[in-house]
Amino acid sequence: MTESSLSVPNTTIRSRILGKPLIPRFPSPLPSDTVLDCILDQNWKENGILHILDVIKWKGQDIADCESSFRLALVPW
Repeated sequence: MTESSLSVPNTTIRSRILGKPLIPRFPSPLPSDTVLDCILDQNWKENGILHILDVIKWKGQDIADCESSFRLALVPW
């Protein structure tokens, strides 16, 4: 991934309950068309922490039925 591609806002955080984005799109190292199941830290507005629970889709490929160890090995951190 190039430095210029990291400056493109390619990621959003959506609430399943509210059905809308929580913050404006922002740049991240995640591949496009990737869906993660996450929980926002209680103080996420201050610390920016997002807890990743699972990978649902990776680069457009639905992997929800794959083993969890495989799914979590895809996350680059």
